[in-house]
Amino acid sequence: MRHLSDNYPFLLYAASYVFDHAEKALSGGAIRQEIVRWLQIRNDWFGWWKTFLSTVDSHGEHSYLDNMDIGPLYVLSFRGYQKLITLVLAGVGADVNAQGGEYGHALQAASYRGHAEIMRQLLEHGAEYSAPRTR
Repeated sequence: MRHLSDNYPFLLYAASYVFDHAEKALSGGAIRQEIVRWLQIRNDWFGWWKTFLSTVDSHGEHSYLDNMDIGPLYVLSFRGYQKLITLVLAGVGADVNAQGGEYGHALQAASYRGHAEIMRQLLEHGAEYSAPRTR
């Protein structure tokens, strides 16, 4: 991973901000279907993404990824990507109570970060506020 980062300096930027750009692209609606497809891909792009950022992050900006059992819904909830969460929740198989991460699950991660609208969305999709924490 460090070799990739050293040889492709733009890769760290791209990996760090891919969700920011996807969220903004949804505002325009231009590539909505492509973003939906990307979020639903069942290969391990997300695992690679977490491994890459947690390996090459020298400033601790992505320390929330240190707990590798977190899923996309947790990351999106933690970082406040409301439009992307809407897409994930509309898809098949989104587990709103999946355990993992420092805060236990997506609802608690959103709560910790103060993302009230995301909390509402998760609760509407069956998130349990009393789900056990893994901490």
